[in-house]
Parts: sequence; structure tokens; C-alpha cells
Amino acid sequence: MPSTVRLYSILIAFGVCKALSSSGCTEKQDHFRDPPSRQRPRFRYWLPDASVDPDVVKADIKSAGGIGAGGVEFLPFYNYGGELGGPPLGVDWSTYGFGTPAYLQLFTSALEAHKEGGMAMDFSLGPNQGQGIPAHHDDEGLQWDLITTAQELSFGGTFNHTIPGWGGGELVAAISAIVVSRRNVSYNVTAITGLSTVTYEDLILKNGSLEDVTNMVSEDGSLLLEVPEASPGGLGYELFFFYQKLSHNQNVHFSSNTTGSIWDNGSYVVDHFSARGAQKVQDFWEHYILVDNVKELLKETGNYGWEDSLEIKSNVSWTPTLPTRFIEVFGYDLRPYLPLIVFGNNNINIQNNSPGGIQCKLDTPDQGEGYVNDYRAVLAKGYQEYLATLSRWLQSLGLGLSSQPSYNMPMDMEASIPFVDAPECESLQWHDNVDGYRQFSGPANLARKKVISNELGAISGRAYSLTIPELLFAMNRAVSGGVNQFVIHGQSYTGNYPQTTWPGYTAFIYYISELYSAKRPDWDHGFHAALDYMARIQHVQQKGIPRTDVAFYNKQTVTDPNMATIYRFDDLAKQGWSYAYLSPDNLNLPQAYVEDNLLAPADARFQAMVVLGSQNVTQNSLAQLKVFADAGLPVIMAGGVPAEYATQNRTAIDERLFNSSMTDLLQHKHVKQVREGEISQSLEYLGLKPRVGVRTNGTWYTTWREDAADGMSYAYIFGDTAAASGEVFVEATGIPYFFNPWTGTREPVLNYKIEGHTTVIPLKLAGNQTKIIAFSQNPIENVEVPKSYATDLSENVIGYNVTLNGVLLHVAATPKSTLLTLSTGKTVQHESKAPDPFELKTWELVLELWEAPRNMSDATIKAVKSNTTHQLSNLVSWTEIDAAANASGVGYYHTNFTWPPGSVQDNSVSLGAYIRFPPVLNAITVYINGARLAPLDYVDPIADITQYLISGSNDVVAVVPIRLGMFVDLSPSTVGISCKEQPPPTRGNFPGPHALLVWEGRRVLLILVFVNFFALFLLFIIFFCLFLLITPFSLSLLITLFSFLLTLFALFTLLTLFTLLTLLTLLTLLTLFTLFVLLTLFSLLLAIFAFLAFFTFFTFFALFALLALLTLLTLLALFSLFSLCSFLSCFFLFTALFFLARLSIFLFLVIAVTGVIILTGTTGIHTFPEVRKHERGWRLLVPVIRNVAELTFVISRIVDATARARCCCGLRWRLFAVLALHHRIILHLCVLTLLARLGPALVLGVTALFSISSRSMRPVPAARDRTDAGLGWRNR
Repeated sequence: MPSTVRLYSILIAFGVCKALSSSGCTEKQDHFRDPPSRQRPRFRYWLPDASVDPDVVKADIKSAGGIGAGGVEFLPFYNYGGELGGPPLGVDWSTYGFGTPAYLQLFTSALEAHKEGGMAMDFSLGPNQGQGIPAHHDDEGLQWDLITTAQELSFGGTFNHTIPGWGGGELVAAISAIVVSRRNVSYNVTAITGLSTVTYEDLILKNGSLEDVTNMVSEDGSLLLEVPEASPGGLGYELFFFYQKLSHNQNVHFSSNTTGSIWDNGSYVVDHFSARGAQKVQDFWEHYILVDNVKELLKETGNYGWEDSLEIKSNVSWTPTLPTRFIEVFGYDLRPYLPLIVFGNNNINIQNNSPGGIQCKLDTPDQGEGYVNDYRAVLAKGYQEYLATLSRWLQSLGLGLSSQPSYNMPMDMEASIPFVDAPECESLQWHDNVDGYRQFSGPANLARKKVISNELGAISGRAYSLTIPELLFAMNRAVSGGVNQFVIHGQSYTGNYPQTTWPGYTAFIYYISELYSAKRPDWDHGFHAALDYMARIQHVQQKGIPRTDVAFYNKQTVTDPNMATIYRFDDLAKQGWSYAYLSPDNLNLPQAYVEDNLLAPADARFQAMVVLGSQNVTQNSLAQLKVFADAGLPVIMAGGVPAEYATQNRTAIDERLFNSSMTDLLQHKHVKQVREGEISQSLEYLGLKPRVGVRTNGTWYTTWREDAADGMSYAYIFGDTAAASGEVFVEATGIPYFFNPWTGTREPVLNYKIEGHTTVIPLKLAGNQTKIIAFSQNPIENVEVPKSYATDLSENVIGYNVTLNGVLLHVAATPKSTLLTLSTGKTVQHESKAPDPFELKTWELVLELWEAPRNMSDATIKAVKSNTTHQLSNLVSWTEIDAAANASGVGYYHTNFTWPPGSVQDNSVSLGAYIRFPPVLNAITVYINGARLAPLDYVDPIADITQYLISGSNDVVAVVPIRLGMFVDLSPSTVGISCKEQPPPTRGNFPGPHALLVWEGRRVLLILVFVNFFALFLLFIIFFCLFLLITPFSLSLLITLFSFLLTLFALFTLLTLFTLLTLLTLLTLLTLFTLFVLLTLFSLLLAIFAFLAFFTFFTFFALFALLALLTLLTLLALFSLFSLCSFLSCFFLFTALFFLARLSIFLFLVIAVTGVIILTGTTGIHTFPEVRKHERGWRLLVPVIRNVAELTFVISRIVDATARARCCCGLRWRLFAVLALHHRIILHLCVLTLLARLGPALVLGVTALFSISSRSMRPVPAARDRTDAGLGWRNR
């Protein structure tokens, strides 16, 4: 595949930049460049069990921190709780179980590693997925189950037996019902284990026939029941018997011959639907783990206690307190309706192939759905109590709760999210679906959860083969949906473990990705840059408050575990509208109110609420919508009128009330009805705008955050699967900056427009690329911002630098003129002299192969490495080289090129270069002449390499890792792949064709002359203001120093021509200064004499005030006479020094003019093209000279008026008035002399200097000779 080099030119386009100081907006530390550990991604660390080496665990954790991770999520895996096999030979999980002394030692070592590395550790609340702890098998805090048995009876018969299932648990209820219909149903389903067939009996029960006969069951379990005669429409009777019992489900199970301790039983799942389960977890930790110094270490370095998605199994989700709670919530007894909940109310994800053996429905329009919905609502309240109890306990330790709440279970996920401190979702079940993430982030943001976490990178069949861009694609999509924290799945233990071979312990036995460790070639060759990228995005996405444009009403009786898209139209996304979903349960939060026509005005600030016709609306939420509309919130009914969400068994009166309320709502002035797909048009019709609107030929997702603490707002824009260009329309007018998440750098946006309160920024994004645009109300410290910006810019401007001297545009070769339109209205046109791109030929590939060791049992070996060298005429992937087609390792591609290009003829053209690659498969690191470039964006790898170039031969080395799976030879599975949308394709392990882009430098002379003159004038004004505030003693010294500094400035401006003459001037000034010091010392001796005589000493002004007072009191006539003589001597000294200062300036000007005349005569100044362009440039200074003279007159008048106003205060101020008058005259003379003589001299002198300098410019100097990185010219 060919490689090309493209050159560009630099044009200094416009504007002196603002000099920014610490008064601007900035953080105390640059947390964007280097985010703190708690804002960095973490690895889920697979700990095999507590038998492993603590030193290896510590080394693994520190290795993760060394490449940019913020720590690990410490998870004792136990081979997936024994689901994938028991302990290996020689390992006893009774000894090395969760919470044992051996585990406590490892846990302490992990905490110490985090403390030593400045990291933060998450930890599983239990082994495996954290859903249980070791306990006695009969502990009532463990998981409960509801067992159902049934008995079919005929009409007119008798049941006189021990009820079925008796003795299998505690009887909860015995229910009889008339069966209207009965049939067998089968269907196929794709389960975790593959395709499966589900078979069950479907019963339709007669409404009103369900009867609780529990009190008829005797103590020995016998029941005598006379069955009535046939009922109209009935087929017979069915008896149902319900028993509750401990499930004894284990999250760690293994064979054990002893039962002497709780660890011999493995670990039991706790009750997740009441506080008892949470209390059981707390008690275990307090008794077995939070001992010695562990609690203190946790408070120092702990972050979140964590629990995975609910993978608990049962027949029916249950807790013994549920019937009582049900009556408290809904006011009726659930037990007669238990037959309705026996189907599909266990784990709807991992038990989707075993929902139950019987499904019962009522013969009503809603088939009894209202009773099922009520049961699920109460089940969720018990689960929320469990979460709240855990959260309170962890918060008491200075920690927080992170959990993947509710989904997989028969509950509304959105209702439980607010009960978790850091709610977590996952890329596996979300399938990288942005709409699914919006369902999760909406409730979390409304509940003010700062962290919304994501378990990232689990994909079936991709062990050792997931690439970094694929991982980042999943991350970028999650961020687009509102996620802002990531835990990478996962990091492997790198030490030896029984019955484990190289490459080491592999969680999930290669079934699920991923297995990160230093044994991967990309661990030290690309992953650090990726983790820094993730950390910077997390940092920005955790700042301030997220703002969302639109809220979607979403009530689900049970959340789809696959997080399917709810709103399937793209009209909102195409316009850049951000939106999120809210359950009506979330609308009960105190933040959910309307003010200023906005829902949640202190938080998301939703501009409208959308209710889809496919939704079901509760009676209470219908009333809430009416309240919102009354307060001015636009409510949009899209795709029809929603139905009522069933609760209990609806009556005709309930239905009429709902229909009447819905009719009233639809007629409200703030309620609009539209078709689905036309919501964006309706919002526009209402005069609303997205906060970050887009207009593009692709798909861009956006988010918006506002941070009042630092006056910053942040727009995140993600280009989805394909390259696209367009514009973003941001409802903000602050100073815009690009924040680069790959390099951590910040630079002002150069090209944009302001239309009212909207900032319009043109963008180009590659597929899977992100942009962060920050808006600040104050300048950011240490980031130069041009006074003006470009409103129109040619496409061949491929980059720019902002310096104190202006903006330097990087202009690529083009047959057309480069056009730049400034915000001031000025237009700049430039003809680029940059050469065309050229190809880099003849590459040498040194391939470092990573292979398995001979001793496969030694998993501590990183890899056996060997090198092979390949000569390539063109840049090709090593997968195209027969000898390395299936190799894993690191490739070092090397080539060189001559700089500057031979096609460059004009030595006055200053050139620079970008190097560019196409999207990479995994990672790339580039070195130019041994210098490592800043991390490249893996989907658009481009970098300015100008500062690293030298004249002559330049070396290029590209380091490219290939994933270990190439050697392990794993075939990716087509089942369970996470991404529905695949990231953009890449070619081979090396990025393929690339370009090197070159530049030409020109200066706009007016800018530089103005800078020098402005600095000189500013220096004069500063000194003038200072001498008005200090004593006459310092005044004389200051005037002398002013002449001295003015001459120093001349020294820096015309050093090469006037060095000798300036030194003579300096010697003269130093002589005068010495004479003045001697005279001042004499005056000081007189002051000391006065001090000794009168025991007081203030300043020289205070002395004069004291002398005036003594004169008025006629206490000492002799001393008053002496003081008057002293004053007269100082007065005449001031006059003399003013004269000398004027003389010094005059001499300096004479020297300057003489130098220019010499320069003109010896160099032929008018032969230079630059001077011919600017020989009348001095005329531009005439308005400046006039303004300075007027300003000087005003200042002198102020001084004079001040002196006159204070003349009544005594002799001291009268003397000051005399001095002020004298100073005013001298000041006029100095300024007029300076401006009349120095201005033209400086214009001609500086013009000549830069004309001479332009002849000696080099295309690209060596890096060690550069004074301004990124520029193609030397400062002389």
C-alpha cells in the first residue's frame, strides 16, 4: 500500500493574541491533561481465588496504574462461582474462600497497592458477581423462592388429600379458581446456552373465581374441598399451592466433605428484595473483612462497593415480607392472585428458557395484567430497600454503592436507578445502543448521580482479539448516551495458577472478552494513550451538570434486558437533539418540577416531554403531565394516544376517568399531537432549539454539560460509523476551545460564526471520532486566544498555531488561493508555495514476534520474543507477509526522507510537515528522529512533526502492536457479538497509506511593529504612573532608571547595529546615577540628623510635613532654615536630572537615526521587497502619536489639578504643585521628542532588520536551533 507525504505552508494571518494571566478561568491543576485516579477508567481484575501470590497481585495492580488506569475493580472470580468448574487440584476453596484469612491478606495487599500508586479501588461485595456471601445455609437473610404446585379438579368432585408439595416449604397460600380454557404452548428461544424450546400450560381463569382456601388446610397439610357443580363457561377447577423457602442458590459452589465453617458451603445468594439481604452482607463484612487496618485502608483508597447485574435464579422472585408490603402499598391482598405471577417473574434474561410451567391469565380485557404490574412494583420497592440499606452502610465508610440495578429481573429498571450512588450499565447487554443508554442515564441524571458507570468491552467469542478502536467505539457510543465512567472487562492475574498454562489465567475460559495484562503486545504500545483518552473524556463528562433537550415518558412493567430502541426514528438525532427517558416513578423525585417552561430546571432543563402512542400512562402520571403543561412545559403526543397502564383490575369507572383526563390533556394549549418522526419539526415550530444542534451528511451524537463552578460548558460530538462533515450550532457565546482528549492539549477554535446567541462551528469527523468543544466565559490560563477569529476559511488550511504574535495558519498545497475572512470583516488572500504531497518509499520492518514458551506450564513468562527483518518497497501490513501472517507481537516500521524536499526552490519559503495515517487496526506510536510524537487519534492519526525535523535525512519509526489472539488463533464467534453497529473498518495491523503534509512562513509586518511600539509606550506609561505615587527621593531615581531601561529596550531592538554606541550611553547613565546616589546619601544624612533631633522619621514627604508644622509653631527657626536649604538643593537636583533624562533620550534617538542612515547606505534598504511594501508604514503611527500626546496632556492636567486641590493642606502640597507643574512641562517635552523622533526611526530600522532576516531564513532549522516550536523560521 503506497505512502505519501503532503506539505503545507504557514501564513501569519492576523491579530495580536490576548495575554492571559492567572485571573482567567482555570483549574488549580490541569486535570484535563492528567485526570485524577477517580476519574480514570479501571479494570475489572479477575482474581482466581485467595491462593494466589499477593506480590503478583500488587504488581498487576501497579502495572495497570502504570499505563493510566485509575485502579481496579477487585473481583474474586472463583471460576465464575464454580459454574465453569470447581477449584483446581491442590486448591481448597474452604481455605481460600471469600472472607477467609488468606483472602483478607490479598485484599489488604490490593488496597496497599492502590495507596502506593495513588489509585482508587472498587471491590466486589461478594465473590463471583458480588451477589452473596459465605453463610449458614438456614440464614433467613439469604435468597427466598416461591414454589408452585397445581392440582386439576373436575366440577362436582372432592379433594381430600395432603396438598401437593407439602413439606417442601412454608405454605403461603392455597388458591382455587375456575378454568375457562386450557392449552399447551411451545416456542423456541435463544438462550445463553443456545437454541432452546420452551413448553408450558396456558390457563385462562374466570375473573372473580379466585378464592383463598389457605385456612382450610390443616396442620398436617391435608385439605378437604368440595368442588361446586359446573359453572357456565368453565372447564373445571384448578387448585394452586404456594410455598416459600430458602432457595439455597449459591454464587460460589464446590464439592466439600466438611461443614465445619461457613466457607465449607461456598457462598449463598442473599435476599435482594428486602433490607435483610443487605444487612447480611454488612454483618459479614464487619465481622470478617473490616478488621485490623482494613477499614482505614478502605476509607483512604476505596471507591465503590460493587455488585454485578442480577444473575440470581428462582421460580418466582420473592421475599417473605412481600405480601405485607403489598397490602401497605396497594391496600388489597395479593395472595388470591398469586396464580397470575407464577410465569415469567424469575430472571427474564438468563432464565428466558425456563419462565415457568404454567401461565395463568384472567378472562378480562387486560387478562389480569394489573395484578402482575402491582406485584412487580412492590417487588421493586423491596429491591430499592435493599439498595438503600447497602448505600447507607457504604456511605458510613466514606464509600459508595455501584450496582447494575434491576435489569434481568421483572422490574422497571428506571425506577430503581436513583437508589444507587454510581449506577452501572454494560456494553454487553446494551449492544452499544445509544437509545438504550439514554434509558439508563435519564433517571440517573435526574437523581443527580455524578457517576454513571459502564462495564465495558465484554463480547462473546472475542478473548485476546478485541482491538483498541473497537473498545473505544463501544465507549464513545455509551458516552453519547450519557455514560461517564468505565470499568474495562477485565484484567487477568499474570502469575502461575494450578492447571493453568501460558498465556495465564483466562477468565470465562476464552468465551468472553477481554483479558488484559502486560502479556499483550499493546499493553505497553498503545493502551496508555487509549486509557488517557478515556480518562479525559470521563473528566469532562463528570464536570458540572448534564443538560438534556427532551424527556421521553417511558413506563415499563419489566425492562427489556436487551435494551431495545424505544424511539426508532432519527429526526431528533439528525438535528442534534439530545434526549433521555424517564419513568413516571422518576417524576416523583423532588427535582422533577417545571419552572420557566423547563422540566427539572436545576438539572437537565428539559425543554419538552414526549409521550409515544406505544406507551402506557398511569393515572397518576397523567395528572402530572397536566401539571407540567399548566406550568408551560410543551408536551408532545407522538404516534397516537397512549393507553392506560394497568393496575389492579380496572373498572368501568376507572376507564372513564382515564379517558376524560386524557381528553382534557390533549386539548391543553401546551400539548401537541404529531406523528412519530416529526417530533423535531414540532419542537422547531414551538421555537425550541437543541443546545448542540448539528447539520451533517452523517450521524453525529451530542451531549452538553454546564459547570457553573469554573464558568465552563462542554459540548461532546461523536461521529458514528462513517466520516462526515458539517456544522454544529451551540447555544452559547463564550470563548470556544477545542479540548483534545488524545493529547490533553487545549486550543482556541479559530473558525466559527456567532449568530445571535448561537455559535456555529464547522467540523469534519472521521468514523468513531470525537470532538470536545469547551465554552468559557473567561480566558483559560496559559492558552493564547486571538482577538479576532475566522468566519470563513479555505479547506486547505489544515492546522494552526496561536502565539503571542498572532495566528499561524498551516496551508497545504492547492491550485486555488487561500481565503480567510476575519470577524473584523477583513479578508486575507494567500498563494501557497507548499509542495505537493510525496510518498515515503522503501521501508524496513523489524518484526518482534511474541510466541509461547516451551514450558507452557510457566504462565509467568510474558512471551518468547524473536526478531525478523523484512525489506518492503511499499508500506504493507505484516499480515500480507507469508512468514508473519499469523504472528502476534510488535512491528517496528522504519524509513527516512530528506528535508527540505528537493522540489523547494524558494529559500524564503518556510515549510513544515504533518504526518498522517489512515485509521489503525489496533494502535500506533510514531517517532521522528528519535522523538516520540504525542499520542495520535487512532481513527484519524495525524500529527505536526515540524519541530522534530532537521535539515538532511530524517528518520521515521512507526511502532504497531498486533493482538495476541493472532498467535492464540481464536476464531471470533458470530454469536453474542456486542455491537449492532460495527466500528469503521480498518486495513491490516499497520495503518496503511499515509501522508506527510508541508508549510511556508510569512509575517505580517504591521503586527510586529505595533507590538514593539506598544510595548515601548506601555513601559513609559507604567513608569509615569509609578513616579506620581512615590516620594521625591525615589522620583529622581526612577527618572534615571527610566532612561536606563529605555536604552536597554533599544539594546534588544537594534542590538546588532548599535551595541557599542549603546554601551557608551549606558556608561554615561551609570556615571550620572552614581553621582545622584552620592547626592542622595548626603540628603539622607540630613534626614538622619532630623530623626536624631526629633525622634521621628516617616518618609521624605513626612519630613517636609513635620518641618512645615515646626515652622508654623516657630519652635526651631534654625532647623526650619536648614530644611528649606535642603529642599532647594533637591529641587535643583530634580531639574538637572530631568534635563539629563531628556538628554539621554535625545542621544538615543540620534544613535537610532544614525544607525538607520548607516544601514540604508550600506545595505540598500530600498532594494528589499518587504521594505518597498511598507516604506510608508510610519504613517500608520501618526494616529497613535496623536493619541499618546493627548493622553499625556490629560494625565498631566490631572496631576496639576490634584496638586492645586491639595494646596490648602500646607507647604508640603504647595511644593508638590510646583514640582507637578515642572514635571508636566518636562513630560510633554519627553513624549513629543520620543514620538516625533523614535517612531519613524523604529519603523525604518525594524523594517530593515526583518528584511535582512528574511534573506537568511532556512526552510526548517534543526530542533535545537528553534526558538518557537512549530514555526519554520528563526528569530533573529
